[in-house]
Amino acid sequence: MKTEDAFVLAPLIGIIGGLAAYFMFDVPAVICRDVGVSCRLSPYILMAALIVIVKAFFGGFDNDRPPCEVRPV
Repeated sequence: MKTEDAFVLAPLIGIIGGLAAYFMFDVPAVICRDVGVSCRLSPYILMAALIVIVKAFFGGFDNDRPPCEVRPV
């Protein structure tokens, strides 16, 4: 299983999780919707958080170039 498969499987798991919570555990529909949405959006939220962490703490993705020189005018 590749990492990209999470973006395909997460919506299906969210729908199944929301329906299972509604029909099997008699949870209100609003909470089931929230469970489904959070499962569907979790790969995107995780991807965004990892990009922010890499940019903030590790200098970005292309840090092999030297810094720009500022020339006096």
